[in-house]
Amino acid sequence: MPLKIILAFLIRDFKIEKAYRLHFLVKLATVGFQFAVFFFLGKMVNENYFPFVFTGLLFSKIFEFTLSGITDSIRQEQHWGTLESLLLCPKGHQRILFSMFASKTVLFFFEFLAYILIGVFFFGISLSLLKIFYLVLFWLVVIFSFYGLGLLNASYVLVFKRGDPAGWLISTLTDLLSGVYFPSNLLPLWLVKISYLLPTTYALAFIRQLLFDGTLNPGYLLIVFFSGFILYIAGTACLKLALNSCKKNGTLGSY
Repeated sequence: MPLKIILAFLIRDFKIEKAYRLHFLVKLATVGFQFAVFFFLGKMVNENYFPFVFTGLLFSKIFEFTLSGITDSIRQEQHWGTLESLLLCPKGHQRILFSMFASKTVLFFFEFLAYILIGVFFFGISLSLLKIFYLVLFWLVVIFSFYGLGLLNASYVLVFKRGDPAGWLISTLTDLLSGVYFPSNLLPLWLVKISYLLPTTYALAFIRQLLFDGTLNPGYLLIVFFSGFILYIAGTACLKLALNSCKKNGTLGSY
């Protein structure tokens, strides 16, 4: 049963996180420092700037996790020498990878809630329970819409046995072009046109409209879901090719 596999990974990952509590606290402190920088910058710019960038930073954290979640799991299993046995087990590589990702997603959910609470209690972000609920739904939408992008990134790591330069580049460009730190229409015209091609632009615009204007634009969601479907197909195909290549070369477990 998939749930049993997810639960097994979740118990293991929870024990690991519990053993390294300081790592979690350092991540929260880092995010808090990042919020503080933009909070005081907002005092210089405009009182509405920090809520704008706060939403962007939350999106950035979700997107970064989605992009690197599977990759981090693969690198971890490679380091432990267990990747080959896991991916070649009768359950199938797709189920195993999804279970590893789902386990980390559950743990990341509590991390995401902590980010929201830091914004509310330390930086005065005004969020009703309904808006927090919207953010949680948005968290789910982003993670599962861009899961395919994580598969593409994982394929790169499996084949090239490197860190994650592709993921870092994608994440950085997404932050720049999708309006995480400032409205994308402030960019040069040619970059604005590129930003309109990115589904992340519409995902971020959707949640900002919902939180700040109280309006719902289903067209933005359709773009995100359709892009996610295409990314999933591409990611699944690339992952299969990457695994076949590794099996052929006998490099599945190496790193």
